[in-house]
Amino acid sequence: MRYLILTLMLAGAFAGEVVLPTEVTSALTKYETTIKEAETKLAKVKMEASYAACLELNKALQVATKRGNLEQALAIKAKRDALMPEVDLLGVEVGAADTALRFKTYTIVDAIFGASGQTVSAMAFARELVKGKLTVTASKIGADPAPNARKTLTLTIVNARGIKKTLVVPENQEIDLDEVLK
Repeated sequence: MRYLILTLMLAGAFAGEVVLPTEVTSALTKYETTIKEAETKLAKVKMEASYAACLELNKALQVATKRGNLEQALAIKAKRDALMPEVDLLGVEVGAADTALRFKTYTIVDAIFGASGQTVSAMAFARELVKGKLTVTASKIGADPAPNARKTLTLTIVNARGIKKTLVVPENQEIDLDEVLK
């Protein structure tokens, strides 16, 4: 009898994966979904906190610049840049005629792709978007939340003055944020 049980156990181990009960797979799926949602929320909270800190550092940077303290301004700028999320674009120029630092900043705080309530986060695509022109496609975003439906990419962008702007880009359209946000 023991030989038969051991033989069956070994045969099951070599035959492939063990089929788990529905409640187990359901619990694991729920766990994975909850973790993904939590990671998305955490990323948004981190980005918002980083952006708020950067706004304060921008004020300090302006004060240091007005006082003509270029060393302090550059140190503040370095701290601010270190806090900037990956999806930020920064342009910094040091004027030849004066010591003023001029900068432009915008932050993509949300990127959603989909249609009719079936959406996915497109923040990874947004990180690539800040590097140059891209065409909005499900394959580039990495998911098709609404097959056979016309989808859009909705970007929520905040500029250095805290003004929110929403851009809606239809699927298969090319977008260049530098051109759109000039």
